[in-house]
Formats: sequence, structure tokens, C-alpha cells
Amino acid sequence: MSIAIFGFQDKLEILLPEDTQIFCDSTEYLYTSLNDFLLRGLDRTILHFQGHLKTVNLIQRDIKDKINTSMDNKYLLQMLDLVESLIYYYNGISANGSVLEKLSHNTQRLAYTSDQTALLSDVQVDNSQCCKQAEILSGILAGLMDARSSIVNNNVNNLLRKLTVFNSIFLPLNLLASMGGMSEFTQFTKSTDWRVSYLLFTIFLCITGFITYRIIEQKKSIFNFKKKRKTLPVPSSPASAGKS
Repeated sequence: MSIAIFGFQDKLEILLPEDTQIFCDSTEYLYTSLNDFLLRGLDRTILHFQGHLKTVNLIQRDIKDKINTSMDNKYLLQMLDLVESLIYYYNGISANGSVLEKLSHNTQRLAYTSDQTALLSDVQVDNSQCCKQAEILSGILAGLMDARSSIVNNNVNNLLRKLTVFNSIFLPLNLLASMGGMSEFTQFTKSTDWRVSYLLFTIFLCITGFITYRIIEQKKSIFNFKKKRKTLPVPSSPASAGKS
């Protein structure tokens, strides 16, 4: 949210939402002038931003732990929303820094005392540190988005690998159960000993599998050969082509 402060010679007019407590609970300070109230109010906005940045840091740690075991994009989208929200925080803190810089350039015209000038300098330092913190946090979160996407993909790949292992374990059992349940094949070969008929069927399966494997390998070698031909360097001149 934005807050507007209009300074006059004998008063300050502040426009802000009714539910904010930035200026309403500042009772621990003894204000001697309107300038003190303004500087303390700006200092409280910085503290407000720092509290939110700490909360954002805790949230991103919690989401990071969930991403390590996640296999969908839900937590990645939450992390992306968190990165986008930090942009607004950075813009707000930078805007406060511009206000503080303008105040520091007009301390004499605003009749600031030495204590108020020192307080303004401290507030500027705190705001600069807060802005740097938001910038670093935003850069870290944005830079690790690709790595966290890779973590989710690895989790999915690990699950698929486990499922493939289970499938490979039960595949021979399924084959034996399928061969044993071929009542039509048994009916067709009832004139032949079942040992011979099932042995011939097993040999037929092995030959079919071997032929399929050879076809796939041949297609793969042709594809790799075409790919290598596309990546061959093109001669830069007729002379070099003749030498080659």
C-alpha cells in the first residue's frame, strides 16, 4: 500500500488505510516536533518491511523442504508467487529510499536539528540494508527456480524408475500366466504333446523378440548416422574442400 504525507509549517496530514498501525502505536517515543514524528514513522515502515522479509524467508524455507519431496508444480507455483511479491517489496523500499534522499538534501530548508539529521542518516542506512536484503533474497529465489524445477523432475524420474523395476520384476510372471491361460492355443494343439507345442511357442516368441530388437537397432543406427551427417563441418572454401 502507499501512504501520503503532506507537511505544513504547523501540521502533518497523513493519508493511509484505517487498518494500518504504522503510526497509531508509536507511543514509546517522545516526539518533540513534527519532524521527529515523520522520521520515526519512516523508521517504522522500514521495520515493517524487515518483518515481512523475515516472514518471506521462513516461507521460502518451508516451501523448499516441500519441493524436495514434491512431484507436482504446486509448490513451484507458490515459490514463483513469492518471487513476484518480492518485486513489489523491492520497489516499495526503493521508493522510500528516494524519499529519504530528498529529505537529506533539504535538511536546512526543513530546519532539521543535528539530532534529527543523525536520525535521518540512521534511517537511510537501515533502509539501504533492507533494500539490499530484498534484492539478494529476490535474486536467490529467482536463480534457484530452475534448480528446484530439476528437483521435481528428478523426483518424478525416480518414481518412474521404481515403477519400471517393479514392472520388470512382474513381467516374466505375467508372461507365464498368459501362456498358461491360453485355452484356445491348447485347444488348437490338442493333437500335439503340450510340451512340444509350448516349446515351439516359446521359440517363436524368442525369434519374434530378436527380430524386433534388430529392427529397432537398425532404425537407431540409421537415425544416428543421419544426425552425424547433419553435424559434419562444411568446408569454408573450394581449396580446403579439395584437400579434404
